[in-house]
Formats: sequence, structure tokens, C-alpha cells
Amino acid sequence: MDKHYNYLIIGGGCGGLAVAARLRRTLKKSNHCTY
Repeated sequence: MDKHYNYLIIGGGCGGLAVAARLRRTLKKSNHCTY
């Protein structure tokens, strides 16, 4: 799941690479930025 979310975020799901690294740990607790 981490890899899938990472790809969406990098493509422009939430913000960018910087956000992906931060969400990577946040998604485990609460996925507020999935699609």
C-alpha cells in the first residue's frame, strides 16, 4: 500500500516528493490523502 500511495502522491495526489516522505508515515496512522 505504501508504494501505491507513494506513486499517487508523486504524480500530484497531495503535493510532491517532500509530502510523500511525510505522508508515508502519516498514511499508516490516518489516510486523509489517498485519491
